[in-house]
Amino acid sequence: VAGEFASSISSLPGGTYTLTANYGGDGTFAPSNSAPSPSITVSAESSTTNLTILGFPDPLTGAFPAFTSGPYGSFVYLRADVSAQSHHGVATGTVGFSDTTDGFLGNYTLNSTGDTATPNGLFRFSVGSHNVSAAYAGDASFNSSTSTSKSFNITRASTTTTIATTIDPQGAT
Repeated sequence: VAGEFASSISSLPGGTYTLTANYGGDGTFAPSNSAPSPSITVSAESSTTNLTILGFPDPLTGAFPAFTSGPYGSFVYLRADVSAQSHHGVATGTVGFSDTTDGFLGNYTLNSTGDTATPNGLFRFSVGSHNVSAAYAGDASFNSSTSTSKSFNITRASTTTTIATTIDPQGAT
């Protein structure tokens, strides 16, 4: 008996594969396996990394507002989302955040939906203008990519000066 089957698949992650076909058999014909195919390679595709910079969450709604400026010690939450050009699959690995003023801010692991964030926010940005970017390292299925940089400003924190006096209860002069 001769027969053939053709199909396509778009969910293989990047890598090299050898495919085989398996016929389970029926009441007339015995099960059989095909010879392995020549190796096929699924190449990594282009990725896009998007950076979002957010401030302290609203206590009533829990929503994180966009952060553009704040005093020294402000809560700054960095988030990176990595997506594929084909919209198939989920990126794995890490994203590194960098700032032109304060340097490298750390690597963070992507979660099961292809995004990551600074889990507790960052409070250490120095006074001045900042340009932050997110760089995805890539994996077997997705090429590395870097976000466009986003900027924000950190201003000096306000201070209060007080004078305290004490009176000697012994009446010393």
